[in-house]
Amino acid sequence: MNRLSVTLLLSALCAALAEPPADKNWQLVFEDNFDYPDAQLEQNWISQNGPNGHILCSRWRENARVDDGILKLINRKEQRGGQDWTSASIWTKRRFKYGYFECRYRYAAATGTNNSFWLTTIHGGAKLPEGYKHFEIDINEGHYPDEININIHNWSDIWTNDAGKRQHNAWPKSVCLTPPKADEDAKSNPAAHEILLDQPLRASKVRFSSRHPTRFHLRALRVFPKLADDAEYPAITSGAALPEGLLDYARTATIADSSGSNPDFPQYRVEHVIDGGIGTSWITTYDGEKFIELDLGAER
Repeated sequence: MNRLSVTLLLSALCAALAEPPADKNWQLVFEDNFDYPDAQLEQNWISQNGPNGHILCSRWRENARVDDGILKLINRKEQRGGQDWTSASIWTKRRFKYGYFECRYRYAAATGTNNSFWLTTIHGGAKLPEGYKHFEIDINEGHYPDEININIHNWSDIWTNDAGKRQHNAWPKSVCLTPPKADEDAKSNPAAHEILLDQPLRASKVRFSSRHPTRFHLRALRVFPKLADDAEYPAITSGAALPEGLLDYARTATIADSSGSNPDFPQYRVEHVIDGGIGTSWITTYDGEKFIELDLGAER
């Protein structure tokens, strides 16, 4: 065995552009270009002022600033509200029903940020009228440099699983603004990570492990034998079939052990990493070691 390939690549974005109805049978009921002094932000917007238990920052009005036609949401490394970072989150005072919603914004050029545009029912946990449900539509949860997470959350129907954790129905999708690179330049694609061994080794088991502090997508894991000196391994991001005669030991392996799938995303199962494609993925758990151990069936 001479090569281990791992990809954290997110699927390519399908080109699509949303527009208001072409027949123009609609009217603009709200827009904000932030062309006013910062002190006037409260006329149309409400700011969160406090921490959240599930993220690493607290959010405050002082971190939202209107400046020359731009609303800036500022992240600061400072302790406040029991968190080590501060940021900002705002929502409209006005409530809307069915319509077309558009927002233009720029991602912060830093990893670990969640640059988001959401639609949600009554904010702040207020009680809904009888027969209504609390939904959240995440149009874009953007992560630098090129990732978009799109979600629908049903926050009304919540239950407790066997492990004692509260769960709700969610329908997630992830897309990437950077398409996979072709074979000839795939080695420069930062989405794929490859381990090339200086000397071939023989093993009956392979273990991938990470101490990353939160969940992540793992799309594929491949294990190849040593090739002839003039041969090249196929790019993991190409999606192309393997050359005839080249075996991927991971495809025939069994999963001996793993940290399991994320209970909030049960459809993204751990076995997806050895199904031979990059169109599916495994979403890891939030906390602790994230790992998968493959049993190759024999020493390879």
